[in-house]
Amino acid sequence: MGWLERLLGGTHDPRKRQAEALNKKAVDLLTGSDWTESERLLLEALRLAPDMAAAHHNLSVVYLNQRRLALALKHARRAVQLDPRDLESQVAVARLYSDMGKKDDALAEYRRIVDKFPEDWRAHISLGNALLERGDTEQAISHLEKAARLAPRQELTHLMLATAHERSGNLDRAIQEYRAVRNTTRIKENRAAAADKIHELQQRAASSQ
Repeated sequence: MGWLERLLGGTHDPRKRQAEALNKKAVDLLTGSDWTESERLLLEALRLAPDMAAAHHNLSVVYLNQRRLALALKHARRAVQLDPRDLESQVAVARLYSDMGKKDDALAEYRRIVDKFPEDWRAHISLGNALLERGDTEQAISHLEKAARLAPRQELTHLMLATAHERSGNLDRAIQEYRAVRNTTRIKENRAAAADKIHELQQRAASSQ
């Protein structure tokens, strides 16, 4: 790409421009779960521009929702090869390993992601969730706490941390995190659900004394 194209943020290659347009249209269709048409558009985009990382990632999403896991993994991996800084595609690879029953491979991938993106809350919450699913609550809490420190205004970090503390039996910390959920969420129903959990855990804590 020449200096003028970089300055303008675009490309003069008509095939790539067409591929970008097809990818954008496919993304719009994904919100309506039109997997068949999205797949057709993305395959055409990749015919025009085989090295478009975004199209590979989006095609992996299509195949995941169609439960065509091997194809989803293939395209998620290709997206990572083409764009090594794309954390979302790397998390997708790990999740696909998990969906395919390859739990050890999934956990190893999550750990590799954290090593590569140590200051990204999404990396830590992904690993924390994987550890929590395996019953490794102590390690899960360590990574979820890191996620909460990195992104204190993210509702999900506090919700996951509240769940982990509740499972570990630390009701006081769980209550604290559910309060954080209540204070950070913008969704009325989530705020009410957090308040209900706080009340439930306070009753449980009182009855155990």
